[in-house]
Amino acid sequence: MGKVRVGIDVDGVLRDFDSKVMEIVKREFPDKVTSDIVHGWDFPNVNIDIKELSKLWRETHCDEIYREAALMPGAIQEFKELRDWARYSPTRYQFVCVTAQMPYNANHTLYWLGKHNFNFMEVFITNNKHTVDIDYLIDDSPKNYDKWIKNEREETSFILFDRPYNQECKASNRIIKLSDAISILEN
Repeated sequence: MGKVRVGIDVDGVLRDFDSKVMEIVKREFPDKVTSDIVHGWDFPNVNIDIKELSKLWRETHCDEIYREAALMPGAIQEFKELRDWARYSPTRYQFVCVTAQMPYNANHTLYWLGKHNFNFMEVFITNNKHTVDIDYLIDDSPKNYDKWIKNEREETSFILFDRPYNQECKASNRIIKLSDAISILEN
């Protein structure tokens, strides 16, 4: 019997990308911040065009954002709990990293993963996560959920990591912490 392959996203699941971006925006453009609350990847709480704003993580501050961003609350402990559960499960599980990064910035994410001891045997860097050879995907993006469904992947094999910006997403499997995925994987 083969392994059940579970893809785990980085930004918004393991790494707190939003908070690091907001820290830099407040430092570089303090007069452009309308609220501390981020409700989406397009940062509607910042009065800067998204194409201009995205230069922060694509060009000017990519190393700072991707290398220095904090962990999501409890990420290390939750990942360890998930991995420990899988070790003793009668089903064989393999956790792989599946993340969308700019190819020229991927080294920063690999550095960050290593720094925090997220030792995945495989790392996939792609904007098309639905094409990766995985059985489940744990991700926070409603756009990735839509692509997953549109490409006829099993709806129940997408596990949505709960974030303020994905409340409208109708995924049937939603988790608040990584270890919540255990009950979904068991069923």
